[in-house]
Amino acid sequence: MGETELNGLIKKLESPEPLGHRGKAAVVDAIDALFPGRSMWPEAREEKSESADVALHVAEKAFPNWDVMLTGKTNPAHGNWVCTLRESAASDDDEVIGIGSSPVLAYAIFAACLKLAAKKHHL
Repeated sequence: MGETELNGLIKKLESPEPLGHRGKAAVVDAIDALFPGRSMWPEAREEKSESADVALHVAEKAFPNWDVMLTGKTNPAHGNWVCTLRESAASDDDEVIGIGSSPVLAYAIFAACLKLAAKKHHL
């Protein structure tokens, strides 16, 4: 997956528009491409890509022992979730962090994972 395609997917995850079938499949494909050889998904179905539990599972598999910080409002019409992934919440000098935001909690987590993976892979 190239940088332009990945950035487009992250933009879709962070937009207020719901992902269609293709968008959900693209999330699965991107995670699989950025973390080859790992069993990232508890179930390999793109319909699970809206589950916060599945997104947290993927984040834990992708970045074991990293801190996941979630903030947001639970208003279903205008949710505003922010997910921050960092090696340690103990200090503010992490070399690389991933921050994703979306009205959908799972999408914020996936956006943070994809942004962090892109930085780590220098995309």
